[in-house]
Amino acid sequence: MEPFKPIDNMKLSFNHIKVWYTAGMGFFTDAYDLFIIGAILDVFNANHLPGFELTPLYTGLLASSAIFTAIFGQLIFGTLGDLIGRKTVYGVEASLLTAGAALSAISPNIIWLIIFRSIMGIGIGGDYPISA
Repeated sequence: MEPFKPIDNMKLSFNHIKVWYTAGMGFFTDAYDLFIIGAILDVFNANHLPGFELTPLYTGLLASSAIFTAIFGQLIFGTLGDLIGRKTVYGVEASLLTAGAALSAISPNIIWLIIFRSIMGIGIGGDYPISA
């Protein structure tokens, strides 16, 4: 007996494409947000912007903040997804990711940029178990 045979034999529908596109865009956004910090660090090192002076400590925190907080996001949103459902949790983690990214864009100084990237990292971490 094959429990997944009906699913394997389903025809492609608009809902399948919508789910695929939504999850794919989540992964694309995650990858972009984690990649772009390297380019931002180059910009900060080349242009000494007021409020964004990089010490070795700030450089390390800025480069790793989203990655470290993604671990917490995976644990939190993975558990919530199992308890209350992926659809509900996906909207929350996507909103958190979006808010963190938007706030990062308007950060007044390096400390706030690290904080906002940490918030974004929690959303990124939540996207991994929910979109999978």
